[in-house]
Amino acid sequence: MNAQQYRRANKVSFIVCIIIIASGTVLALNNLLGKGQTLGVIAIIISAIFGILMVVAGNYKYPEVKKGSVLIMGGATIFYFVLLIASDDLIYFAFGLPILISSMIYLNIRLSRIGIAAITLSFAITCIKALASGKLSLEYVPPLITLALAFITSLSVVGLLTNFNNENNDKINRHAEKSLKTGNQMAEIANTITDLFNNSQSNLSSLQEIIESQQSGMNDIASSMESTSQAISHQADKVQQIQSETQTTEEHTQEMSRVSKQTQDTVQEGVRVIEELKEKSQNVAATSQVTVEATQAVINKVEEVQKIVGAIMSISKQTNLLALNASIEAARAGEAGKGFAVVANDVRDLAGETNNASTEITRIINELTEDVQKAMASIDDSISSVTEQNEMIETVGNNFDSINANVTDMLNRFSDIERGMQTIASSTTEINDGISNLSATSQEVAALSNDGARAADTAVSQFDDFKGILLEIFQQANKLQDMQTDKD
Repeated sequence: MNAQQYRRANKVSFIVCIIIIASGTVLALNNLLGKGQTLGVIAIIISAIFGILMVVAGNYKYPEVKKGSVLIMGGATIFYFVLLIASDDLIYFAFGLPILISSMIYLNIRLSRIGIAAITLSFAITCIKALASGKLSLEYVPPLITLALAFITSLSVVGLLTNFNNENNDKINRHAEKSLKTGNQMAEIANTITDLFNNSQSNLSSLQEIIESQQSGMNDIASSMESTSQAISHQADKVQQIQSETQTTEEHTQEMSRVSKQTQDTVQEGVRVIEELKEKSQNVAATSQVTVEATQAVINKVEEVQKIVGAIMSISKQTNLLALNASIEAARAGEAGKGFAVVANDVRDLAGETNNASTEITRIINELTEDVQKAMASIDDSISSVTEQNEMIETVGNNFDSINANVTDMLNRFSDIERGMQTIASSTTEINDGISNLSATSQEVAALSNDGARAADTAVSQFDDFKGILLEIFQQANKLQDMQTDKD
């Protein structure tokens, strides 16, 4: 078997053996755990792990060699051996059949015999255990017959397949000998063809002389073509330079478009800021008007307070005079004090007026306080508006600075474009001159080509003679083809 055959066979055996180990482990563990056979469970688990490791190693580490098949089949056989010994159930004998069939894939009688020996040994040990425990009965006869038939069938099949393989190898060897004989005949025909070519040597010599006569003309053509190639190369460089300059110009144009758009956005932002600045200025004006009105109200209230204060001062003076008169009258009257009573009444009246005046003063002062608070609030609003206005003005200044920078950048880009266009114009002039030179060179090449065409006509007449020789060679080739057909 070759490497590819081993790979396919190992893959199939790997799948079969993994299924056998997995299903056998599940069934055996279920059976043994129900019977409480802990030692058997441990033995099956260990053999399953060891068997899987061998199968995996054989398939993945040695997929294309015989060692892989030995590991795969060995892992499955070891698990099957432990399974039959650890369990008393006859159903597990069925797992031996797919193992035997898998071993037949490799067409290896030795491998099949090893598997049969392992299965036979495990069956014998199981029978001995049953005999020792008194459980041996006729139930063991069908598995024994089945096992024997499987052994005989597998050995027969493997033997037949091996014989078939040997017969195929013999047939291949016979075909190889026949092919060798055919090759010798083909060698003789090849010698004949060689002789024919030797006879045609004179014709080839004449053809060589004609070609040599054309050599000088072809050299001239080569020289002219070299000049043409240099001119074309030079023009290609110029075209490349033009393309580079054109690409740079295009990039600059795109950059100008971007800068222009950025400038437009900046201007629009400046206009919006100016509009907001106008609105803030109007708010400041309105706030200032409220401040003026509030201040005027404060002034009016202050004047009223001054008048009331004047009245209070006048009342205070009269009260002092009345108090003085009351003192004098009281001194004169002594205990009588009638005059003092009158004066006291007047003092009380003045005191009432003073109280009323004080009340009015309190009210006016409260109103004055409210007006002053309004004035302070208006002043605060004015300060905030002025602050925002200053920020807006600063923003406008920054925006217009950005506009100035963008415009400067645009001017620089235009300068680069102008220089690039000048370079393009200069390169275009050189291209025109080069094209003129290229045209003259092409005319010279055309003249030399005419000479080559006339020489080619002479060569054609020589090839007519050569056709006869080729026809004879063709006939010999047909003979070779017929012989190859007979061989197939």
